[in-house]
Amino acid sequence: MKEKKESSLTNIFVYLLIVIFIILIIIPPVFRIFFNDDTSNNNTNTNNLTSATALTCKREVPVGTMVYNVTITSNYGNNVLNKVTFTYEMPAVMDPTIVDNPILTEINNLRNTGLLEETTTDTRTSFVLTKERKESNPTNTSLDAYFQPLASQRTNLESLGYTCQTLTA
Repeated sequence: MKEKKESSLTNIFVYLLIVIFIILIIIPPVFRIFFNDDTSNNNTNTNNLTSATALTCKREVPVGTMVYNVTITSNYGNNVLNKVTFTYEMPAVMDPTIVDNPILTEINNLRNTGLLEETTTDTRTSFVLTKERKESNPTNTSLDAYFQPLASQRTNLESLGYTCQTLTA
């Protein structure tokens, strides 16, 4: 009789544990459905872009018998500058007689800022400056001239001899 009583208590305990586990599994989805927090939806809406603009400025720089193509592309989202890309296309054949090359000096200056991600191929060197990288180094002001609002950026680059185009989506 005692074994039967212990067996039935064990069975009741096992069934009770099963019910508790089922309740623990069901409660979180039910709370998500009926007690939805609307603020979590607002965060995703504020990150959506309402406008995207790309300012592309180009110039050809003659150095001796060579011509370098320099492009600066500034990407804006919701009128906030997110990324600036500097691209330098070198001539296929370099002139060894050129001693003081202003483009190579400019490339080295960009390398020395410590803010840019660099990608280099045989004839092309690209640097990328992101908003996050710029904000994480507020004391490094070496590239502030290239990290401006759209109108100022265009005016600045055109004053340096660039021809600019704006593409808005």
